[in-house]
Amino acid sequence: MSEIKGIIFDLGGVIAPYGALMHEAKFISEEFGVPEGEATIAIKESNYTLPELGREASITFWQRVLAKLGVDASDEIIRASIQRWANRVTITSQPMMTLVDQLKKSYKIGLLSNTSVEYTGAIKDNSFWEHFDDVVLSYKVGLRKPDPAIYKLAAERLGVPPQQIVFIDDIPANVEPVGKLGMRGIVFENIDQLNQALAKLGVLK
Repeated sequence: MSEIKGIIFDLGGVIAPYGALMHEAKFISEEFGVPEGEATIAIKESNYTLPELGREASITFWQRVLAKLGVDASDEIIRASIQRWANRVTITSQPMMTLVDQLKKSYKIGLLSNTSVEYTGAIKDNSFWEHFDDVVLSYKVGLRKPDPAIYKLAAERLGVPPQQIVFIDDIPANVEPVGKLGMRGIVFENIDQLNQALAKLGVLK
């Protein structure tokens, strides 16, 4: 087993508690008074990957979702809702940030996120990015997880061979491809589970 020299974290659902599809559907349900199940279907049918690939603004995606749900909302209302959602999904977990800073003393630390410009723009604390040696954001590179190319890019930019990297994400489908690249993958559930998984890899004592 190669010595681990780098750790790459996901943002939404790991560093920040929110971010998964079910959370966005619940938020849209609460904001616009529509059934959560219908919101989930509308999101899936509205090509939510486009904003994350940098190919369109998030408001265009939300307009499609709301149209499918039969919601008539002005651009001003939609933008305000997007901002509230962005503010929520970019609230970071302090225990996770403490762990990141602890690990950074011994390892190169990366961030790899499927996200859009609106959401990362909601992170007002510019010092947040300084916790990481490199940051790969899907909308900036035109790739998104689980495309193997984005993991290869993240490893290359971090300057660590894939075989010496641990990748952490809360979505199993995003962790699945990394084994074929030689990375170790951890499906994040909570910080205690993560600490145990890192300890098994010899990252935490």
